[in-house]
Parts: sequence; structure tokens; C-alpha cells
Amino acid sequence: MKKILFIFLSGLILLTFLGVVTFVMLPSSNQSSSGTSNLNEKDNQDHEIPLSEQEGTLQGYYFNGYIDMRDSFESFEEESEYIYYMSHHFDYYRNQAFDHDTDESKEDHAKYFSQLDPLNALVSFRNKTKVDLQNGDYIKVTFKGGIMESYPAQIGEVVEVEVIGRKKE
Repeated sequence: MKKILFIFLSGLILLTFLGVVTFVMLPSSNQSSSGTSNLNEKDNQDHEIPLSEQEGTLQGYYFNGYIDMRDSFESFEEESEYIYYMSHHFDYYRNQAFDHDTDESKEDHAKYFSQLDPLNALVSFRNKTKVDLQNGDYIKVTFKGGIMESYPAQIGEVVEVEVIGRKKE
């Protein structure tokens, strides 16, 4: 019995030793890997695209200089109801992240906006393109630069605006 226990403990110690040696000997993640690239760390940094040049796209409904990032509504009735509330109560929708007035929350528009998903997905942008946008248009915006972490969020330079669907009337 002592012999079996001795062999077991010796094996356990050997495995632990091999694990420690392997861990110490492995290259860390910040060292260049061998054989996969001939670029060193400085060269890799030179090939990264600066944030100001990176492009992104957003899709959603356009209202008063904002994109409300959400999927297009499937039915005409859902979209019409959404456009009605956005057209008549946009300021409430834009400010509801900060406005916690309990009396106003009993209003129909407050109830409607509280059930929307995602809630308050607004992104502000300046349309310097020649595309004429109308409130309620479903659009796709391509931009350069990041998205500022403010409320509402703001995007960098607008490269292109595409109207995917005009507001249905």
C-alpha cells in the first residue's frame, strides 16, 4: 500500500513540475510568435488603421438629425404607430433616459415608448451629403471614426447616407 501511495505522489509531483516548467517556458502573449509572421510588434502597429479612418455603418429610422437604431418594422401598422409617436413626442423619447416624471409616465406616448426594444438607441449625426432625409425614413449611414460615448451617441464624419425605405404614408 505504501508503495502504491509513493508511486502516486511521485507521479503527481512530476506532473506538477512539468506543468510549472511548461508554463514558465511558454512565450507570453506579448511576444511575437515564431514562424507565423515576419513582422515585429512595431511593424504590426504601423499597419493598424487609425480610429479616424475606420468605417462603420448604422441602420435605423431617421428623426430630426438622429438615427433610432432598430430593425425595420414588419407591418405597416407597427411602422405607422411608431412614426406617429416619434413625430408627435420625439423630445420626450430623446429625453426619457433622464426624465423620470411620474405624472407623465401615465401618458399614452410614455407607455408606448417604454415597450420599444431597444429603448433609446439614438445616435446623432450631421448629414453633409446631398441626400434629402425626411422624418421616418429608414436609412443606412456609413461613417468614419468612432462613436462618441455620450447621450445621445454621436458618430464621426458621415461618408454616405442611403435611404433604404421612405416613410410610408
